[in-house]
Amino acid sequence: MGEDALGGGVGRFMGLFSASMSLRFRYLFRLVALPLLQAPEEALMGGQAVIEGVMMRSPHSYAVAVRQPSGGIAVAKDYLEKPSEKHPWLKYPLLRGLGSLAQALVLGIRALRYSAELALEETEKPAKKEKKVELSNWVLAANLVFSLGFFVFFYKYVPLSLATVISRHYPAAGNLLIFNLLDGAIRILLFLGFLIFISQWKEIQRIFEYHGAEHKVVWAFEKRGATDLATARACTRFHPRCGTSFLLVVMAIAMVLYMF
Repeated sequence: MGEDALGGGVGRFMGLFSASMSLRFRYLFRLVALPLLQAPEEALMGGQAVIEGVMMRSPHSYAVAVRQPSGGIAVAKDYLEKPSEKHPWLKYPLLRGLGSLAQALVLGIRALRYSAELALEETEKPAKKEKKVELSNWVLAANLVFSLGFFVFFYKYVPLSLATVISRHYPAAGNLLIFNLLDGAIRILLFLGFLIFISQWKEIQRIFEYHGAEHKVVWAFEKRGATDLATARACTRFHPRCGTSFLLVVMAIAMVLYMF
């Protein structure tokens, strides 16, 4: 009886081990093969700046590189599946964009978390470095809730309140077209003013530098097919698919639409 139980336990262990190795093999295969197999027209690069580094992504893979005070560069990479590949109903217009936006947000938070944890490890005392520093999910959730609340307050409530106050003092501003034009103009001015304000911080300036570097690398890959230092330096740091520029365009379009 004991030998049978032992044999069954060994058999189950070998089965689990075999399944684990199979999953690891498929993981490595997809990580290496998918970026190579994607069609040329799909090879649009993107990314974002993180703390002392950048995250770069293609349709089927991404990598995060973070510069450490010691001079080394920590790298994390993984494969990606398009949301429409997991859920066929996300292939339809509008839904496809929402799925891609959701994936970009999740990936961006994951990359920021990785860079933040590395930054926290460097600030810990040597005696405490044995334990890996990890940010709590509650901290990330609280940060996300605060960011959304700040966005709604600063870019919806404040412009609307200011436009309302102005319309009370100047009756002409109470006209629907003028009121919405005023509301949109205030929103854009607040957005640009906020960027100018935070750009005065040394830490944010560093983030902006990595943001520009990311744009240069994307241009180098898309226009010249190379990602060496000399090619990237020769490219502009402005890119038409920049998320910050996208926000400004959305605000301008919304201002015109709200007028009518």
